[in-house]
Amino acid sequence: MSLGEVLQASPRLKRLGVMEEQSQLKIYQEWEAVAGPTVARNTRPIKLKHGVLTVAVRSGVWMQELSLLKPLLLKKLQVLIKDDSVKDLRLTLSDFDLGKKP
Repeated sequence: MSLGEVLQASPRLKRLGVMEEQSQLKIYQEWEAVAGPTVARNTRPIKLKHGVLTVAVRSGVWMQELSLLKPLLLKKLQVLIKDDSVKDLRLTLSDFDLGKKP
């Protein structure tokens, strides 16, 4: 059993949110690969909490686009992080510059 498997199997680490933090970091790092360059320029993952990934979007048009892409993005995220820690996406309008990386 690998260290990653041991960590994922630990109920205490899951309760403490450690696994969610690792997933969140991986999502931040790989968002452009998951969403594609055009979508990534107009969106940004903000936080992962209780299986819900909050994504900031540039406009109502992009919010509509992401709502249509939601099933595909969820599948890609589950493949990326190799589990089902992302169960849903919550979209929110943002007024900060999404073109800059955090």
